[in-house]
Amino acid sequence: MVKAGIQKRAFQKDDCYNFYSKSQPIEDHCPNLGGRPVTELLSENTNVKFYFHDLLGRGGTGERPEGGHFYPDIPRSFAAFGIREVKLPPQGHYFNPCECLNRDIQNKIALWQPREREGSSIYGPQSYQEVQIAFSQILNEMRVLNDGDSQIMKCIRAAYHIRGTSEYFAAAHAKLNGKYKKAYEEVKAKRDTIPRGTSFTVRFDPHDGRGEKAVICLNLDAEQLQEVDAREIRRAKRAPPILNRNIQDGPASIYTIRTRSRRVNNGQALV
Repeated sequence: MVKAGIQKRAFQKDDCYNFYSKSQPIEDHCPNLGGRPVTELLSENTNVKFYFHDLLGRGGTGERPEGGHFYPDIPRSFAAFGIREVKLPPQGHYFNPCECLNRDIQNKIALWQPREREGSSIYGPQSYQEVQIAFSQILNEMRVLNDGDSQIMKCIRAAYHIRGTSEYFAAAHAKLNGKYKKAYEEVKAKRDTIPRGTSFTVRFDPHDGRGEKAVICLNLDAEQLQEVDAREIRRAKRAPPILNRNIQDGPASIYTIRTRSRRVNNGQALV
């Protein structure tokens, strides 16, 4: 983990972009939060070539969202440091190891107590400043090395196994029943038999009061990811920040990864 942060309101508009591409102040009461841009830290401390994140900011109905992870300058800001920004598919959280780390940190924060409340029946932060303090303290504790290992390292290793091998995805979908299981099984069956690139339709009633819907599945395969080359790095560094983009421009990222269609006899869905 290279950087962590928190704010009073949900991340929206250019908040994620600022976290990735700009420095946030490090305050005395929470020294493990904030700091230098994620792009710089990754470039200096790792050999990362790709940065994956989910579709935060895609919850509305707009065809070209520009908030959250869709802020238009995010791809350029990562490319300038030789890192390809990639958006996970709509159900990408099933394969994202970061979700497990988020869960563990949040669970610890929920049980946190400051010294003056130790032993009381009140658990968890009671103010925004206490949230900052708890978050910072727990990160510090989880980073402590014991025989060359730490809680964060252990959590991430386990998360990569559970999420990266589709174990979590399979377990979650095994619990489906009724109309949800029927729709899921129909999609799987059609992906196993219909050639890639040939769309198909599945009818599904989400019970939102608007009746049954026809869901068009594009039935696409995953794109082959390309590393950022030297020419693209130079171009990204020279280019001015993309602060506004009109509706006629291209997509916010050249990669918005879709869940790979299931291949015949492959046995599992991959991202």
